[in-house]
Amino acid sequence: MVNESLTYNDYLANPSNPLFLHANESPSQTLVSQPLNERNYHSWARAMKLALLSKYKLKLVDGSIPSPSPTDSYYGAWERCNNMVLAWIHRSIDDSILQSILWIDQASEVWQDLKDRFSQANMFRVFDLQEEIFCLQQGTLTVSQYFNQLKGLCDEFENYRPVLHCKCSIPCTCEAIQAYKKYRDQDCVIRFLKGLNEQFSHVKSQIMFLDPLPPINKVFSLIVQQERQMATIEMTELSSDAKTFAVNTDQYIGLGRGLVVNPNQYFGYGRVRENRGRGHTTTG
Repeated sequence: MVNESLTYNDYLANPSNPLFLHANESPSQTLVSQPLNERNYHSWARAMKLALLSKYKLKLVDGSIPSPSPTDSYYGAWERCNNMVLAWIHRSIDDSILQSILWIDQASEVWQDLKDRFSQANMFRVFDLQEEIFCLQQGTLTVSQYFNQLKGLCDEFENYRPVLHCKCSIPCTCEAIQAYKKYRDQDCVIRFLKGLNEQFSHVKSQIMFLDPLPPINKVFSLIVQQERQMATIEMTELSSDAKTFAVNTDQYIGLGRGLVVNPNQYFGYGRVRENRGRGHTTTG
């Protein structure tokens, strides 16, 4: 049953009430950018949870607010909110999956159905993630692109294999869990450094000698600074080479099949006169 503390006026006027519907909320809204498919359940579920939480509607899918009796005074409000959440879920699912849940009437049942079907292939995804993280190299990517890709994989792996928290009635004081989390964070830093291109070998060595290793975001910042510095040096060298080439080109003018240096020194009256023969010059 819906919480008895909720009142008619409350769910009409209180935006934090799960049964409140804002005037600008519409069933045609799209809450997530990537629709659910057969491979992205966990990232999709997280994005949907955040979106529903922001609208105070997560309780309609996690079972906190089950369907009330049709005779309950709040049934109409619950039904409207339930249908709204159903529409949002439908719009966030790939068409190939939508047909299988289209006729389920309760948002909480749809949510559980999708979880039962797509969250069970964890071991296969964990295997793929470990391989992708281990094999990822910077290659032609910028440091930022490479970092974002690696961090996304590491965060997804963390979602499948989170660091556990002590649930004992008397928590232990050995700090083993904290040490394990520290090692995992260091593994991510090492993996990031390992996949960088050879041009960063010097700064990689400097970072690896630090004890303790800096956090991954700090390491990323250091590498990006190095990347920008190298790009600046490269642009300066290219500009210098271009200027040198331009100066050298101005000094040499082709005449016939030969080259004459500073033609005004070779032709009288400060003017270039007609070339007579191969490499022949005259003075006025």
